[in-house]
Amino acid sequence: MLSSIVNKFNFKRFDWSTRHVLHLPQLNTDPDGKFSVLSMLCKRDLYQYLVAIRSLFQYAKPKHVIIVNDGSLGTPEIAKIINACPSAKIVPIQNYRVEGLPCGGCWERIVAVSEFSKHEYIVQMDADTLFMSTPVEMIDAIAQNRSFALPTDSGTVVKTAAECLAFAEKRKGEGVSHIQIDAEASLGIMGDVQMVKYIRACAGFAGYAPGTLTLQKLLEVSTKYHALFGDRWYDWGTEQFASNYILANDDSVFVLPIAKYDSVDKFKAELVFVHFIGCFRFDKGIYVNSAQRLINLWKI
Repeated sequence: MLSSIVNKFNFKRFDWSTRHVLHLPQLNTDPDGKFSVLSMLCKRDLYQYLVAIRSLFQYAKPKHVIIVNDGSLGTPEIAKIINACPSAKIVPIQNYRVEGLPCGGCWERIVAVSEFSKHEYIVQMDADTLFMSTPVEMIDAIAQNRSFALPTDSGTVVKTAAECLAFAEKRKGEGVSHIQIDAEASLGIMGDVQMVKYIRACAGFAGYAPGTLTLQKLLEVSTKYHALFGDRWYDWGTEQFASNYILANDDSVFVLPIAKYDSVDKFKAELVFVHFIGCFRFDKGIYVNSAQRLINLWKI
């Protein structure tokens, strides 16, 4: 009960502290941009998104801004988005529900990525992220038409399925029970574990070169794992597993350096990109202070 109250307070405090983002100049997309950016958005995260997308525009202007409305964005929220970025394309979540794939748990987001990345490079970016300085590695990956992955402490390089399977079994032996760990421990169903690859990346920020992530690949992964796990395959975390698997098996994928692209619990001045993830989001006021500092810079 107390944690829920504190959480609501933190979100309200962030919105109040960043309210001036509504009064900044409009963001204009680049018709010659080398990529488009896609996010799935809920009403609660609106102000976070408006700061996040503006932080991206400071260093790289996308060709299109695409938002999957999770169903909670109403007329007032959409008006704020369009006021900030008049060309933003807002699409309903229902458009990306596919028979044979789970609903919820960000699966509609990854289906949207598969659709929009057929013919253009798509950067998937969560609302709770910020660019602090020029993301050179991201820009270079896009220019080279290479997909990219956001690393984690346990996923800084692409590994064979055999290596990842061993890690997952170790975690299970330590008492960890989570569908993503169980899916990683079962990578053998995807083929020869010495040939199949995987990376324990974070799907909150990823780059997909055209044709890398397809609906056919998603259906292949989902069909095999649903047959293995049944309804557990609908649990939170399976979309990230699928994204990690597909990216890792793209021979040209680039893993961003964790020294420059990381989550807020390892915050340091050298970070180019910060993911203000989950339970760490509002720790020590870093998120609010960082967002306010950027808004003050943009007001000048």
